[in-house]
Amino acid sequence: MKDLAIIDCTCSNLENHNVQALVHFSNEFKEFEISSEIFICKSYSESAINSKIASDFNQYFSPLKLESSKETSSEVFQTNLNELSTLLKADFSSFFFLNIDFVSLTNLTKFLEENPTFNKKLFIRFIGVMEFWGQKENEVENLCSLLKRNKAVFQKENCVFYAETKKYGKFLQSETGIFFDSLPYPKRKYFLNSEKIKNKNSNTKVISFLGKPRKEKGYFEIYDIVNELIESLPQEEYRFVIQRMSKDFKHFDQSYERSLDSLRRSDFYKGNLDIEKMYSLIAASDLVILPYDSQVYRLRGSAIMYDASAFGIPIASYSGSAFSNEVEEYDLGVVSDEKYSLVESIVSFLSGEKKLKTPSFEHYQKKQFEKLAAKISNLTI
Repeated sequence: MKDLAIIDCTCSNLENHNVQALVHFSNEFKEFEISSEIFICKSYSESAINSKIASDFNQYFSPLKLESSKETSSEVFQTNLNELSTLLKADFSSFFFLNIDFVSLTNLTKFLEENPTFNKKLFIRFIGVMEFWGQKENEVENLCSLLKRNKAVFQKENCVFYAETKKYGKFLQSETGIFFDSLPYPKRKYFLNSEKIKNKNSNTKVISFLGKPRKEKGYFEIYDIVNELIESLPQEEYRFVIQRMSKDFKHFDQSYERSLDSLRRSDFYKGNLDIEKMYSLIAASDLVILPYDSQVYRLRGSAIMYDASAFGIPIASYSGSAFSNEVEEYDLGVVSDEKYSLVESIVSFLSGEKKLKTPSFEHYQKKQFEKLAAKISNLTI
């Protein structure tokens, strides 16, 4: 019997973080001598079809194409149930849902109810995004209600729940009565050498706004923040790197783009960036600013936060999000309530010699992954 199937029913686009996460977790499992196979959507992305990365994936699930605040059809549910049931009966001892969507969670519940003697190990990870999709409204309430109704099914020894962040795990546990451990990304290991990327002879420090430019990620905060920092920081000692919207992006605003064009001491990158370019820009930064909407991200993590911390780059963000709690707890940068106080905190931070405590965060990442690997390998922890 094979060790592990890693599942992501929604992964179909090689430009998103799902793919990198799948590869990364698979590689981490190898270090614990756990062999795994990856199961994603049947590709409807040409880049996925032609990718060397995807050649190692099993393109198995019919694309769900879920959208937030829209009802998912009964046909989609049934197809997913049939595919999921077949896979769970396959020759694997454990199944790890890297992140789970609402459709797959609903069908997993149905499968377990119909197969009460099923005793293979299930590891189910929630990230605060896909598990809310495929519903018309009351997404959080519906999710918690589904878990509470099926508490007896999910509290068997072979079923283990995780949340990407501690805050999200505590929330789900308090709402459902089901134990949730936290499982962040393990520290990512990169092919790129940040020492080579960064020009150590340069006296100019780089402040970056990176990640897919979206409204909820604070894209329309950038102009004000950069202007304030330009006025507050020593001239010519800092430059800004900004990832910008392309015209095909939702919420694209030409007048705002013209405002960004006027920013001094700024370098721009349009649209989506390939992963190597993203890593090189993060590694060359002295600070990464993530002005994400705290309400939208109140239960969510940030892949860019994990990337920056892996390179030892400090992070600045608004308080209230699940990932900003970790920035505070592990001293990964600065957190403040709103943009003007955030600018003050950044200026204070950059003028000081405060050292980050990334080793404590790395220890937490390592410890949590080791616990997961031990459970998969039937080791006592």
